[in-house]
Amino acid sequence: MGKKRSKIRLGTGPSYLTKTLEQLDGESWGEPGYGSYVVRTAHALRKKPLSALSDEELRLALSQRLGLPWIAELAMLRLEEDPFRAGDFHHGDVLASALRLPADFWSRQPDLARRFRALVDAVDAVTTQLEHDEQSELRAALNAYRGA
Repeated sequence: MGKKRSKIRLGTGPSYLTKTLEQLDGESWGEPGYGSYVVRTAHALRKKPLSALSDEELRLALSQRLGLPWIAELAMLRLEEDPFRAGDFHHGDVLASALRLPADFWSRQPDLARRFRALVDAVDAVTTQLEHDEQSELRAALNAYRGA
């Protein structure tokens, strides 16, 4: 069975931010069948309006590739405000998760990809402001994104 594609267009206004991933993709996962943090959180975040997601939930959704492209658009909106947004790990971990999205995702979202590249270029120049561990984690994600 192929993946469902939503007819909602990105960039046409904030209306998708009031919806849940369940509403956007039309899938209900039911109750989690496994009790890990990732599984429980992934199930729960699918039931929340996107605008209500915490940065940690956003980081997790990106890293698990849940609800793309809506989650990536939300991440872009937040990262444009503060590129070093932190989930539960370190400053910049939301960006690091976005940097690890596959190239084929970005190729299907050219406008979002263009905005993201501009953000990455701006961030690349100021990563030295981060603590050493945070800087090396983000630097590794930046290098992977650029194919270095």
